[in-house]
Amino acid sequence: MKFCSKPLERKLGAGASGQVFKVGEKTAIKLICLTRDEKNFLNHGICEPLEIDILSRFKHPNILHKLGIQTCSQGIGIVLPLLNTVKNTKASIDTRIKWCYQLAVALDILHSNNLIHMDIKPENVLIDDNNNLVLSDFGLACQTTNGEFQINRTTMRGTLPYIPPEMIWSFEKNIKPSVFTTKMDLWSYAVTCNHLLQGNLWRRFFDSIDSIDDPRILNKIVIYNEEDRYNVMRDSLPNPEAVGDFVFLLSMTISPNPLDRPSAQDIVRFFSSSPY
Repeated sequence: MKFCSKPLERKLGAGASGQVFKVGEKTAIKLICLTRDEKNFLNHGICEPLEIDILSRFKHPNILHKLGIQTCSQGIGIVLPLLNTVKNTKASIDTRIKWCYQLAVALDILHSNNLIHMDIKPENVLIDDNNNLVLSDFGLACQTTNGEFQINRTTMRGTLPYIPPEMIWSFEKNIKPSVFTTKMDLWSYAVTCNHLLQGNLWRRFFDSIDSIDDPRILNKIVIYNEEDRYNVMRDSLPNPEAVGDFVFLLSMTISPNPLDRPSAQDIVRFFSSSPY
């Protein structure tokens, strides 16, 4: 298979906005799905998809940055550095805690620019050659107004089990438009960090669920009592003593009430004042 005359060696993954292929030893290319109008706008320099804008705008070591853009009759391809996945990276607990900090830094940058990632999960977390975390895949990202945005649609954004309960509730009750905030990403952050720390939070439970309509989901993930949330988070980690007070912070971040969750900036400040 070729794209703009370049051979695509193998498929690395696929998401809501396109597919990623390996191209050469150190690069990958993401083929973006665009409407005909979007292609016309892009060709005339009028506008570009938000994903491309984010990959161009931020030059930060914890946020993926594009190497280039290729357009041809087949569509548009974003040339990206070829990085490792978390699944294929061996690391100590100290390094994994560092990854949690770096993910919070990346989210703080996005949120301070009125952006919500909308799909934080281990598959969208990459590791560079220096063992640093790099956040990727902005295909579902949303531009917000004062940290809020509205959804007036019938399909849900995100991936189980990283979708926060407020989104599940809104679709169960058919609330349109639904208003969401940057705190959505924080729920996904907590579940992702549990995975990064080699925990098993809800993993076994969700292995048997393949539909967002399954009524067991909210009964399992919504824990109203603060102490119960702490115990669930702590018990899911293989080495909670090594994680220290971060366990408590993660338990706050899976609060069913978005207002009770710490912000990404709060988590960055926690790490800045902690011994990690």
